[in-house]
Amino acid sequence: MVDANGEIAVAPRISCDSKIIKCDSLIPLMQSFYAPLHTFEIVDKREITPGYTALVLRGSGGGTRDTKSDSFMKAESFGVFIVDEAGNHVLTLDIFPTGRMADYDVKLGVHGDGYLVVTGAGSTYGDQEMKRKYFFDLKNRKLNAAFTGGIDVRVSKILELNGTVYCIGSTDEEKAVIARILTPESSQKTISVINTIQNEGIEAIKDARIDNGKLILAGKTYQYVLANNSWERTGIPKPDADQSDTGSLRLTGLQRMWAYTQDSLRRTMDTVIDGNKHSFLALNDENTAIGYSPPDSGIFDIQNGIGIFYPLPQPAYEQFRQYRPSRVDDGYTEEDTILESEIGPAQLEGTRIWFGLKFYDGEGHTGIGGIGSFDVMSRKFEIDYLKEIADSSVYSILVEPKSIWVGLGVQPEGDAFGTGIARIDRKDNSVVRYKVTGLVKTIARVGKSVYAGSSDGVVVIRDDGAVEHIRFSINRDGGYTPTVSK
Repeated sequence: MVDANGEIAVAPRISCDSKIIKCDSLIPLMQSFYAPLHTFEIVDKREITPGYTALVLRGSGGGTRDTKSDSFMKAESFGVFIVDEAGNHVLTLDIFPTGRMADYDVKLGVHGDGYLVVTGAGSTYGDQEMKRKYFFDLKNRKLNAAFTGGIDVRVSKILELNGTVYCIGSTDEEKAVIARILTPESSQKTISVINTIQNEGIEAIKDARIDNGKLILAGKTYQYVLANNSWERTGIPKPDADQSDTGSLRLTGLQRMWAYTQDSLRRTMDTVIDGNKHSFLALNDENTAIGYSPPDSGIFDIQNGIGIFYPLPQPAYEQFRQYRPSRVDDGYTEEDTILESEIGPAQLEGTRIWFGLKFYDGEGHTGIGGIGSFDVMSRKFEIDYLKEIADSSVYSILVEPKSIWVGLGVQPEGDAFGTGIARIDRKDNSVVRYKVTGLVKTIARVGKSVYAGSSDGVVVIRDDGAVEHIRFSINRDGGYTPTVSK
């Protein structure tokens, strides 16, 4: 039955499912946000300090059939409250609508002295992620500050200049944050965080490099240069006359033309064979295609504007059965399974291009985790599937004389998530796994330590095997505070 306002009318029914905490005093607050809410449930709760508990209250009810209506999403809403030991309302931190109707989870995250983090995501796919951070004063029952974006820093590039490690990151609001870490120590005293240059916020960084003793960061509009301990912000320089924003290649073995951006050109690996310059381009998801992207993954050998394509060998089902028996047990039969791998992150070492294997792992599509290489002289691939990492894709790689480091993750039907870091011994292919949180997108060697940038900050692996995790979280003033854990 629909009322005069187009809302689905229901008989009033108020309940609150919890045997531990009463929430009667919270129901009017939820209904002041959206009056038709009539059923309530505490979905998460935690004592944040003696005598005070934070909780997430879900309310549902009302709504319209019009998905564009504001009330459609409010028909499932979440409230974040703090109550005392008797269950009495102390402080309202937030009330907000769902991210996905009848398919959204909101949970309490980390908390500390005067702050609390709340996270949310779609129950089925893990999409529509949100993270909110609240700063409060319980003594005066006051909410001091609330941030609904830019909470944490994802680190995507790590560079070293004059004994200092620069970790280039960004927030979910696409603003850049730069962390300076003095080596070799990695304590809070030696870490500083920059999120403004010349009193302006830093736009998302698209390219970062060291050039003639300078750290150069390029965004969409501005370039930021650090030289002699001083930052300068300028406009993006115009490209050289022989460079263009886009170009195209004639690719033999493919039926259609493929275009690439200038960013992809910078990922081209140049070498000289028989006195002639060759540029090898690893076709992976880092290379931005315009219009058409070939369905295969592989290596282009580019000479004089012509690219010869060498497709990546694909795994056989018997190999899949050998390396991922648990996935076979999940129902991935030979008849119903699509095995497909693609080249992930790549690095040129001498005359060999090393790369990690990536694959989509859901809806009948899957693959086998491992590393591969392409010899630019013989134009031949070598693939090593490794049981220790067979369930994961490779999202970052660092090739060293004795070891290959890879950042691991899984891409299911939904958002990708990290599964740690692995060090592969090049002599015998033995694997050492490191459990870390976040999806590792970059790995760099600095002195005797390996630095890995992830969606959850920076992981530092010392030469003695010790692991430190450095996170950067927004503070009450809108800056970023580093925290170090082991």
